Amino acid sequence: MAWVFGDNNPLRVRQWSELVVRDAEKMQVFAPLMYSIDEASRFKAADASQAVGVIQVHENFQSQAGDRVTIANTARVTGRGVEGDALLRDTGEDLDTYSMDVYIQPIAQQLRTSGLLSEQRTLLNYRKEFRMKLAQWAARKIEESVILTLSGLTTYYGNTLDTYGQGASGANTESSVFGNTISALTDTGSSATSHLLFAGDATSDATIGSDDVLTAQLLTKLQTVALESLNIPLEPLRIEGDDAFILMCSHQGVEQLLYDPDFVQAQRANTYNKSNPLLTGVIGKFGMFYVKPYPKMLKPAANVSRALVLGQNAMHFCKKDDWTWWEGYEDNAERRKVMAISAFLGMAPTTFNGERRNVLAVDHYVRA
Repeated sequence: MAWVFGDNNPLRVRQWSELVVRDAEKMQVFAPLMYSIDEASRFKAADASQAVGVIQVHENFQSQAGDRVTIANTARVTGRGVEGDALLRDTGEDLDTYSMDVYIQPIAQQLRTSGLLSEQRTLLNYRKEFRMKLAQWAARKIEESVILTLSGLTTYYGNTLDTYGQGASGANTESSVFGNTISALTDTGSSATSHLLFAGDATSDATIGSDDVLTAQLLTKLQTVALESLNIPLEPLRIEGDDAFILMCSHQGVEQLLYDPDFVQAQRANTYNKSNPLLTGVIGKFGMFYVKPYPKMLKPAANVSRALVLGQNAMHFCKKDDWTWWEGYEDNAERRKVMAISAFLGMAPTTFNGERRNVLAVDHYVRA
């Protein structure tokens, strides 16, 4: 005997909500880069020995105001420490903490049948189809929200994203992600505070030419900037026992790297565990960088793409409520079945004392 539950019965809602959540997490590209100290069983640590990733997920919290979560970011511990027989009393340092707010807001999407449902037995087929379509949409929504948050671009060019602005040509604009203002990555003119660089000899997006592409030499420069030039150096991930960064760039950006003899030569000596979740989709390694192509990297200008160097804890992802399933009808005549998912989400880049942390951007030329 088959159990039949009515619309929005708690058991049905729970079952289909869990299916959508599971499907969406399996589909979206950034899932391997996420980790959670709240729900260790839900998100697998990128490296079990370190339990850190690029995106920290927060789920177990109570927001009294209902729309804001305050997250504390702490400074590195420095100082000489105590040597020999000296006493620890009255020594040490205060742990510097800077807080940041992440706003959360509801997000929902629905699908509906195209006409009258003549047979109840068709509902199961609709649920399976709608579940897959809505899970795909949820995965894309999270992916594109992450790339907007990390890239720091309020204006981008081309038909890049599906769930945000989609102009086939010209500029698309977004000011916020889930209510959080997009925090720009800027070239300040000072290597100590600049989180935006330009390939080749370019000094701005406007001066990027066809020679200003991603190269092995540029990656060497980026490594120096990430570790030595900034006021707050990027904190590397721990991958396969070594310090490393994820370099995300477009497939067009990768084209030039694959023709660079220094990059190609490095691949002959590289060996790494491709079963490591963090290395899903990686096509090569140079220095500390695992290169991961992604088709939805944003373009700050025509023929210019933005690549991202990602360290640990580059952004925070808050989920007050995960995707929840809902069913109903569009009108009282029950002519068109409606199925929807909704969630309560928030995202923001990690900031420390007002400065972006653990991400670098490099703008470079790509062909049309």
